[in-house]
Amino acid sequence: MFSTQRAENRPILPVTEPHTIQVSQLATADTDIHCSFEPQQGGTELIRWLVSDISMPMLFRPLQKLIIMSFDDENVRTMAAVKQCAKAYSAGNR
Repeated sequence: MFSTQRAENRPILPVTEPHTIQVSQLATADTDIHCSFEPQQGGTELIRWLVSDISMPMLFRPLQKLIIMSFDDENVRTMAAVKQCAKAYSAGNR
């Protein structure tokens, strides 16, 4: 489910998509993925940021970095795909 909400210091309403991800039997990640499209010098800037809460037993907390790294990798992959899509759309509208 998508929702829009006003973010502080952001002129354009961002889109927020909440996710609950069961990482394993030992961890749950509640993540809100926020996207904001903002006009920038004749183009559009996409800002994407994550807010995560990872619940897991203390014994496994060192593994939390691996979970965060996988979210970071997915964020980079998603941004690259959006950029490629935007370029293809822009080239088709000339």
